[in-house]
Amino acid sequence: MNTPPERVLPTAERKARALARLDASRTQLIQRLYPEPSGRRAETGTGGLLDLAASLMSSMMARSKRDGLPRTAWRTARALARRWWTRQPWHASVELVSDTLAGDVRLLVRRHPWASLAAAAAVGAALTMARPWVAHTLRRQTRDLHLRVGRMLWRQLAQAPVQLALLGALTAWLKERRQDPSHSPPPPTRPADS
Repeated sequence: MNTPPERVLPTAERKARALARLDASRTQLIQRLYPEPSGRRAETGTGGLLDLAASLMSSMMARSKRDGLPRTAWRTARALARRWWTRQPWHASVELVSDTLAGDVRLLVRRHPWASLAAAAAVGAALTMARPWVAHTLRRQTRDLHLRVGRMLWRQLAQAPVQLALLGALTAWLKERRQDPSHSPPPPTRPADS
């Protein structure tokens, strides 16, 4: 049986077909993730941002009637903060570092639960005892510290060299950690044959 040879498409046509498939896939994904509300038809033309704001306000009003205003405000603020955080350029780096540190701390607490509890109690007691003596002086010195530190951090973390340095340090630390035999699990043992 002879089959006819397949026709080789030119590069431009293959690229156009691939872009069309990608666009169709993206459209389907958007339609699944953000379906149109049932009672509303798709609107074209001007006012898209105003329509979005109006729909958000109406959904917030309906939610506040159902759940109450404080809970609705809290959920909205939390969702906006989460959305803001996921769009930050250094979000992935901070998540990686925090997950790694949380894993290390969790391992330490599992190995030494009583020592961790004692350390937490000691820190709490020290803070409780030091607070009345230091509170006034500390409050005066750190009145606008959060603003200064926040501005400094934003300026530093927004620079590409700082982000690359942090990423390099994190990569080196993870690579070193992988090569350290104390962090690797013991090799599996085979049962003795009888």
